[in-house]
Amino acid sequence: MLVHRIEKPHECGICGRKFSTRSDLKRHMFTHTKDKPHQCEVCGKTFSQRSGLKSHMFTHTNEKPHECIVCGKAFAKKSSVKSHMLTHTKEKPYECDVCGKMFSYASYLKCHLRFHTKEKPYQCKVCLNGYTRKYDLKRHMFTHTNERPYECRICSKAFSEKGTLNKHMFIHTKERPHECFICGQRFLKLSNLKSHSLIHAKEKPHVCEVCGKTFSQTCGLKSHMFTHTNEKPHVCLICKKSFSQKVGLKMHMFTHTKEKPHKCGICGKMFSSVSYLRYHSRLHTAEKPFQCEVCQKGFTRKLSLNEHLCKHTEQELNKYYKDISSMILNSEKKIFACDICSKVFVKNYRLMRHKVTHEKEKPHKCEICHKTFTQKYSLNVHLRRKKCRGTRHEHNTSFSKKNILQSGILLEKPDFCEISDVISSADSNSELS
Repeated sequence: MLVHRIEKPHECGICGRKFSTRSDLKRHMFTHTKDKPHQCEVCGKTFSQRSGLKSHMFTHTNEKPHECIVCGKAFAKKSSVKSHMLTHTKEKPYECDVCGKMFSYASYLKCHLRFHTKEKPYQCKVCLNGYTRKYDLKRHMFTHTNERPYECRICSKAFSEKGTLNKHMFIHTKERPHECFICGQRFLKLSNLKSHSLIHAKEKPHVCEVCGKTFSQTCGLKSHMFTHTNEKPHVCLICKKSFSQKVGLKMHMFTHTKEKPHKCGICGKMFSSVSYLRYHSRLHTAEKPFQCEVCQKGFTRKLSLNEHLCKHTEQELNKYYKDISSMILNSEKKIFACDICSKVFVKNYRLMRHKVTHEKEKPHKCEICHKTFTQKYSLNVHLRRKKCRGTRHEHNTSFSKKNILQSGILLEKPDFCEISDVISSADSNSELS
């Protein structure tokens, strides 16, 4: 009857936690004494309770005796089935007093509260980094040991976490269990499906406080903020090139590995990323989602639309967008206007660079003709187009190919458009001859 009345008369004298039976309290006491008398004969791992060892043995035998009565999914531990059942019932009885977020388990709430209190009880003994969860510390330790104990039986690729191996296996099985009920697109992970669903909802609640750009996810806003701070935390271990976004680094790595795992189902062409394959597929489907609002012409890529906008003069754009104030507020059009001369730009950073032209200071100086510029970019264009007087022979040292490359000046002669972020290279061979 104690179970039905949820009475818990047996209290732990150390942490104050209460239990309905004396045996539960006795088992709980092992967590304080750290006595682990039960050892696994296979891997040597120790446990405070025999039941813990018994559950652990299933990881070696791959036996999963506990099955979900709703969907039939099998688990090695009974507690795992209990946790899984909450995905069907959607029950979340534990609420955070700080932010009101709901959780399925008290342990989840306990971990969540550490984000508010900034408590990090799990510390790495190597680099002294702190973590809110034991799992995060365990995952971090692989960065020091480079240990990858989980190996794929098909391609022999090794992973530091079992969960990562399980996700990797979908590449071989081609299984995508999560389907979008609107468009039918399938995904490997439920998180990817949730992110995809925001495309249909078109909801973008996360706003950048600097430029006003909106995002459907917090991670998108977080990655975008690096464009304002110029911070590039993701570094390639091979060539040391840095990127503001993790996905940029991931795509860059294909230039070293030459790996192209994504195949077009129509023509068989291989691609290094899913996004490239998606762009390519539009050539077969004739889909053109990016449309010019001036002439209504459609394009398969946003970059192609930006290149096309260069063909429209600034007068045409200003004629189309008559009300400058509405252009700034309209997040779909992404038009930015200068508050001094009312000139309009598609990119916010273009507007920022344009505002420098109103300032009288010109810190960038040409070492050959001593002409000064407000921006370093303008100086580089000046040097590339050889607008400064003097022959190449006179300035052979300054304009040798080696020195130009070392100074970071491009060899191409660009045709630059103020409307979009596009530089189309002209024939550089005639320029160098």
